[in-house]
Amino acid sequence: MIVGTFGGFLKVSRPRERLKIRTLPRLKQPGNYADGAGLYLQVSGTGARSWILRYMLNGHAREMGLGSEHVFSLVEARGRAAQARKQLADGVDPIQARDAERARQALEAAKNKTFADCAHEYITKKRHGWRNAKHAEQWENTLEAYAKPIMALPVQAIDVGHVLGILEAIWNTKRETAVRLRGRIEKILDYAKARAYRSSDNPARWRGNLGEMLPEDKRRQRIKHHAALPYGQAAAFTKDLRAQEGTAARALEHTILNLSRTGETIAAEWTELDLDAAIWTIPVTRAYGPREPDNAWFPIDVPRLGCGAHEFPESCFRDGACARDQRRHRGGLSARRSFREAAPSDGRMGKLFELGRSR
Repeated sequence: MIVGTFGGFLKVSRPRERLKIRTLPRLKQPGNYADGAGLYLQVSGTGARSWILRYMLNGHAREMGLGSEHVFSLVEARGRAAQARKQLADGVDPIQARDAERARQALEAAKNKTFADCAHEYITKKRHGWRNAKHAEQWENTLEAYAKPIMALPVQAIDVGHVLGILEAIWNTKRETAVRLRGRIEKILDYAKARAYRSSDNPARWRGNLGEMLPEDKRRQRIKHHAALPYGQAAAFTKDLRAQEGTAARALEHTILNLSRTGETIAAEWTELDLDAAIWTIPVTRAYGPREPDNAWFPIDVPRLGCGAHEFPESCFRDGACARDQRRHRGGLSARRSFREAAPSDGRMGKLFELGRSR
């Protein structure tokens, strides 16, 4: 539309509101369809349709999304574009203003995080790093049973009084549970502070805080560990141990002769045993302390127990023997047959047994 001349050149005014509601459904080809004053309907190659606003700011072209056409009508898109133009007239970048508002809302939502929300997030993030799958269940059960008074509270509002009230209820009657509960609450609140859900000091901290208000934990002084077996009696003890039946006796012998830890023995899987080389390789992810991934440990005479992958299945400790026959396994071993008994039918197991006895 020619509206006049300027300096000898024709001055053309670009009309606004060129798009019509009735014709919008016909715009199906990928591209940008101008409505005027920088507002466009954008149709992507996949058929997605959205509104965008193009503008110049400080000599740079900017493009701001205004939402999907399925959510915002043409009239609403024009209103959103008009609001952005007003911000530009005031020297405000509408994209930066929108991002700042979103950040403010996210911060406000974070401040409303409850202790239960933070506990769920913390356990979910840590679950895969814990060696024992039951550890996560213990966390959840302990918090559910004893931390109910603070579960629904905003995590930023929890103070020393809340934590102290929970612990005092069980400190003298369930000391071990209370100590673990305090530690778990402290870790969750530390996580909340690291995520900026709260900013104040941790009210579950022991030193210089709860330790001044609760009776001191004397558990370590009361604990009396079993005396170590004198080295000279080790042979006699092992001989008596071999005379005992059951999975627990075999697991203990396995632990002694391999210098392994109880957890490493109980979690041992048959895939970790090389019967030809007489080597048990403990994965570094399960080994206690810093060890190289290829550290090898020698397996001894153990029965082929269990209904699964583990060398010493938990069910055998609980029930005394595995209920299902294991004759389908290597060497035709039943639930109670050892490597010694399997020697005639499986030369590798016999070799393993002899090597174990000679070392």
